[in-house]
Amino acid sequence: MYVVLVVCLLAVVQSLFGVGLLLFGTPTLLLMGLSFQEALQVLLPASLTLSILQLWADGMNDTVKPSLAIWPLPGLAIGLWIALESGFDIKLELIAAILLVISATLRLSGGVSLRVRALMRRSNRVAMAIIGLVHGLTNLGGSLLTDYASTCEEDKKRCRQFIAFGYAIFAFTQIVLITIFKGYSTWSITSLGYAVLGGVIYMALGRHVFFKFSQQRYSVALSIFMLCCASVLTAKYFQLFPTVHS
Repeated sequence: MYVVLVVCLLAVVQSLFGVGLLLFGTPTLLLMGLSFQEALQVLLPASLTLSILQLWADGMNDTVKPSLAIWPLPGLAIGLWIALESGFDIKLELIAAILLVISATLRLSGGVSLRVRALMRRSNRVAMAIIGLVHGLTNLGGSLLTDYASTCEEDKKRCRQFIAFGYAIFAFTQIVLITIFKGYSTWSITSLGYAVLGGVIYMALGRHVFFKFSQQRYSVALSIFMLCCASVLTAKYFQLFPTVHS
């Protein structure tokens, strides 16, 4: 019952910002006693469903460049293989948290953000490759993807669309790779049920919440969300959340 409530709540969060299910859901489910693999079985299908529905509802424009989807994949595959098969533990949570705090501060101040956006656009391939590697290693790439999108796009719809596209690529690739590494038995009818639940929450509530936010309110809310993400990552770094090795 509590798992269903977590998925419902975080589906609304992801409907608004493009991320949330993996970033907040993973440590929450671990705290509730689920294993890391069980958490992925719940969250990945629901996250993928939400991202696809967001892209379907918003449409595809020049914000979403399919060529950018290529750059994160090698790092994502390598990072996930290291995380699942080697047992090598890399902690990048604190670095990601610091980047999120800096980005949120820039969004709220607005002064230096134009120069930062220009730099991010020039280095987009490198940035996406690093994000893919971090996500594969730590499952925390959604935080950096939010950071990157917020520096590249000011408009709330374009920002969320960019994040949703990247997150859909991440979740789909993770599902395929986990199936290869761990077998088809990783997934069950319950996983499909959570995917349906995430989709229903988005259609019934999430998209309406998004369109009720003005551009200014969305920008402030995104900055607050990024600071919340930084808090979660910092807590995980200092092991306030349990660490589970697959």
